[in-house]
Amino acid sequence: MGIDLGTHATRLAVMAQDRVVLVADTGGETQHASVVSFLPDDSVVVGNAARSLLYSAPDTTVFGTKRLLGRFFFSEEVKRARLKLPFKLVEGPGGVVEIAVRERNYGVPEVTALLLRDLRLLAETSLGGVVDRAVITVPAHFQAQQRDSVRRAVELAGFAALDILEEPTAAALAVGLQGEGAKVAIFEMGGTSTSVTVAELSGGGVRVLSNARDPYLGGEDLDARMVGWLAEAFQQRHGVDLRAQPAALARLTAAAEHAKKVLSTQEQAHLQVPLIHTEATGAALDLDATVTRGAWFPLLRELLQRTFKLCDEALRSAQLTVANVDHVLLVGGVM
Repeated sequence: MGIDLGTHATRLAVMAQDRVVLVADTGGETQHASVVSFLPDDSVVVGNAARSLLYSAPDTTVFGTKRLLGRFFFSEEVKRARLKLPFKLVEGPGGVVEIAVRERNYGVPEVTALLLRDLRLLAETSLGGVVDRAVITVPAHFQAQQRDSVRRAVELAGFAALDILEEPTAAALAVGLQGEGAKVAIFEMGGTSTSVTVAELSGGGVRVLSNARDPYLGGEDLDARMVGWLAEAFQQRHGVDLRAQPAALARLTAAAEHAKKVLSTQEQAHLQVPLIHTEATGAALDLDATVTRGAWFPLLRELLQRTFKLCDEALRSAQLTVANVDHVLLVGGVM
């Protein structure tokens, strides 16, 4: 298997009849939500099936564990996470962070393994045989302890990690870039973070020269700008703040994400969410709005300016200028 382990979503690929195939879940989705939900009967739901429980069962539905892999409880990353995440983080043996759910503490690799184990079963169903080895990608900034946590999660999921590749390296290898000594700038925006890596093609491989990262800038932040804009317009019109209602917010967020994707290829996107709110009188309100690129892009200006700073930082760290860059790779989610 080839596994792109993401904070927001994970993708799985296998070799079938000499070509790479993305593996889908039972609903046909090839993008698997990096979510694990612990149910009252002690069973576990993972992936896209668990995503719908993020708002209805926030304290027992775990997401974003990639950020916590190999982290100590006292680290700045965990301190930030404790302020934002709805589920409980506690200190485990050796000072590592653990996740407390239903009176039990889980190691972060243990929770990650539940997702990976499900992906392994999908791969075995796709190939019709046992799958016991994988290549898995991690961010370029991952340190030894974080990589060890990934290996531990893979082992708990019941297979072996043939290799752990840095995500920028995997991207450069995937597109088959050539040219000894060529410099490559790899811009990657994921669901929750953005990184810019400068690398050099060397000896048939890829050598990372520098990496600049913003751990709090990703696709979800773009979605949030649209959610806020739509929610404020709805509140001005109806006097109702949809952000204060978890179920309504979940539907609004899904509609905003879809509209964002539509605006990647079209000049405008129409959003229609029926029965998004019910008044005390029993009257139902719909959300019906059209978003244009002209209205959408200005909302993103500050976020995009932060990506420019990452580009400058990565180039300076590599002691290069834009003129020295031979290739640019843009890496992100699938449509």
